[in-house]
Amino acid sequence: MILRRYILRRACATSLFVWIAGILFFVVVDLMGTAQQIARGSLTEVVRLYLLRCPEIAATLLPVALVLGPLLALGSLSKHYELAAMKYTGASMQRVLLPPLLGLALVAAGVLATLSEWALPRTAPRAVELQDQVFALRGPRFWAFYQPRRWLRTPSGFLHASSLHGGNLHDVTYVRHNAAFLPVQLIRAAELQARPDGYSLIAGTSRALDPVGAPLVAFDALAFPEPLAAGSLAQHLGFPEVFDVRGLLTAVREGSIQGGNVVPFQLALWRRLGDPLLLLALALLVIPFAAWAKRGQPTERRLIEGALILGYYFAVRGGFGTLAAASASSCALAALGPPAVTLGLAALLLLRVEVEHPVG
Repeated sequence: MILRRYILRRACATSLFVWIAGILFFVVVDLMGTAQQIARGSLTEVVRLYLLRCPEIAATLLPVALVLGPLLALGSLSKHYELAAMKYTGASMQRVLLPPLLGLALVAAGVLATLSEWALPRTAPRAVELQDQVFALRGPRFWAFYQPRRWLRTPSGFLHASSLHGGNLHDVTYVRHNAAFLPVQLIRAAELQARPDGYSLIAGTSRALDPVGAPLVAFDALAFPEPLAAGSLAQHLGFPEVFDVRGLLTAVREGSIQGGNVVPFQLALWRRLGDPLLLLALALLVIPFAAWAKRGQPTERRLIEGALILGYYFAVRGGFGTLAAASASSCALAALGPPAVTLGLAALLLLRVEVEHPVG
């Protein structure tokens, strides 16, 4: 019990250090890459922007801390003969390492679930809006939630927009069609506001497409008594990360009724369950590498091992997700497949760990 507490304390301290250092490093690199745009805002706005982005950055770097932290901590123990001393007392390395690393993974899974379900849905939309309005940071380079424009179907036409702020679409182009699905009207508006009984287009111009050459007509507001589900606005730009579980369920249900693409939302919904399980499996994958540690191995060796594990993590997670999106296969398989594969791989490696082999 004392050995397990000692290892847990060392692994937690190192993982926390790696996590905080990674967040700070990300912020510094991001500031260097966007210095010209960041200079447009005040110091208070810059601080507010990165505070709002912290949950997204922290969630991204949590697996990195979970892998590198234990590897570096146990490498340090091996360097100072502490693992060798544990081995010579007759303790099984699997039994000594498994409980503390699983405990650390359970804490990390809880933190990830809290960030995904509570923090990100509240901070991500405000961060996107601040980046766009104050710093003019647009495009996938600056925020993972920005997606290319996509057409959204309505009962009487098709529309697309360039951004989503405060639940409203901005920079809207709307093409209305007749019963034969022939375009009859082109509308450009600064904003689309959703209402319970329909939606309104604000501040734009309208032109009839039949006859050709019809004049432009400016308007302050055009009201359309057509149902436009709130979930459709988010689906238009593809922001599954800004929803909690209840919002994802609503987006999937409304998108299915309207015939929209709900795969990103189904995948995000299943990943709310699959990602914490994947962290637990990742902790098991670290144990064989830690048990194989030998005295005198340099820190670079631990970092290389961590990079290999993390490369596997991102490859298997992204590969299953791409497979689900490309082939319209089960999103449950895409989210739960990586934990299952990782558990199988960890089990095979654990079987190869020779308990009798000296650690030092």
